Amino acid sequence: LGPQRSIVLLDGIALTSPQNGMFDIGTIPMMNNQECIVQKGGFSTIAGSGAIGGIINIHLPFRNTEKNALLHSSLGSFGERSLQGSYQWGNSTSHYYFHSDYLSYDGSFPFQFQPAGFKETIEMTRQNAQSSSLHIFARTALSDSLEKHSYSAFTMYRQTKRGVPGAVLSGKVEDAQAVFSENESLTAFHYFFNRTSLPRIQSSCTIKKGIMNFNDPFAKYAGKSGVQSTFLNSEYTSTTTFDDEISENILMQSSFQCGYTSLSGEMLQPDAGKNPSRRFAAISITASYSYQLFKCEAGIRADFFSGDIGNARSGFISAGYLLSDKILIKSKISKDFRAPSFNELYYLNYGTSQLKPEHSVNVEAGIAYRSSGRSLDIDVYRIDLSNQIFAIPISPLQWSARNIGNTYSSGLECTVQDNISISNLHVRAAYSYRKVVDNSVDSFTKGKQLPYTPSHQASCNMSYHLPSYFFGFLINYTGSRFSLPDNNRDSELQDFVLLSFFAEKSISLFNLNTMI
Repeated sequence: LGPQRSIVLLDGIALTSPQNGMFDIGTIPMMNNQECIVQKGGFSTIAGSGAIGGIINIHLPFRNTEKNALLHSSLGSFGERSLQGSYQWGNSTSHYYFHSDYLSYDGSFPFQFQPAGFKETIEMTRQNAQSSSLHIFARTALSDSLEKHSYSAFTMYRQTKRGVPGAVLSGKVEDAQAVFSENESLTAFHYFFNRTSLPRIQSSCTIKKGIMNFNDPFAKYAGKSGVQSTFLNSEYTSTTTFDDEISENILMQSSFQCGYTSLSGEMLQPDAGKNPSRRFAAISITASYSYQLFKCEAGIRADFFSGDIGNARSGFISAGYLLSDKILIKSKISKDFRAPSFNELYYLNYGTSQLKPEHSVNVEAGIAYRSSGRSLDIDVYRIDLSNQIFAIPISPLQWSARNIGNTYSSGLECTVQDNISISNLHVRAAYSYRKVVDNSVDSFTKGKQLPYTPSHQASCNMSYHLPSYFFGFLINYTGSRFSLPDNNRDSELQDFVLLSFFAEKSISLFNLNTMI
């Protein structure tokens, strides 16, 4: 369902931008002993707005007594350059980590374009698509000797700058010098009480800040110097969660969350005002029951929003049964929602202030197999989504966020993973087939695949390990898709394959375990 309908959590804290409803998971660094849990399906009861397709919850370590350093740089096609470094250290009661990386490329990408009138496809070179990004991440985690009280804090900073290529009209790339830049920061504080046993309480607070600038000297309609606009967005969130054991077989978790978010800028829709804002609060209760080889979970959540967004209710119930110590069968049904982002509501010439929140009903079932480093997961699902928000082209140069009615998404996902210990070879492969169509009763595109949603996707990751070497490759395949809602064959985009190679070497440098 795309990044706007999945939530990335870091130590349970949502990282989604309040302005565009997304987060680039590539900005999170990898550190030793961290845990990443991917949960597919509806999880609005747990993570709130946007968790229709699933959540990715990354848990960072609380202590690490080893010192580790990482230095990595690369050169690639189209002027790509990257440099990243990290350092972590700690002891039995503390952990410290720092990471920074930089990436840039010139953006002169070739692409194919078919002019109007069914003329022959021509190859062109993209202009003004250069990009650069800088990420900084720092974290501190402390706990007492008995681990009864634990504290952690992290801060993330991201700075990006990219050109905005000109539109392709009549087989010619329009000249452009527009530049879009972003500066975002997120600071979070987390407290755990008695986290190794029940009852347990944890509390967190988060501060997000963002500054976006758009400069287009060629846009003379706005004046002699063109368009120069700035957006400021802020979000403050506080969450408290309480875990307890009701009986020997029943665990319960209750949570309360409240927050405030605002946006200001020059390029907002006329009816948005100068400083649109949103207050929100939520309360949720989940419970799990276990008996021998059977486990059942259920939860409900109520969200309250200020303004025209209104309120939302979400809930789920899931069940799993172990057929053996290696095979699990599972099923789940959930009701989820997503509130529109600030960009979808208020961005000039794109936002629509009357947008309704998305609501969905998710049904899924699957089977999982685990044995000695081998795993196999097969899942089938169906998601009925009402009031889906979609970007609709209303002119060759302008798009608009609209509620397109009802859609349904169904499909099958298969993932297999194996560690071949004899040859130190690790293989992971995944395939998904999905059908995502417009299901609105009176729509002229009823039953048609939604634009830019491929039916087939696959990936394969192979890596080879030696005592001081690590190398391999990654293949990603994306099937054909359509750029227009009516699925006209002239709008079909060809399938493509991305291939990446990587290699690393471990050396001892200044008494540090270093990888190059």
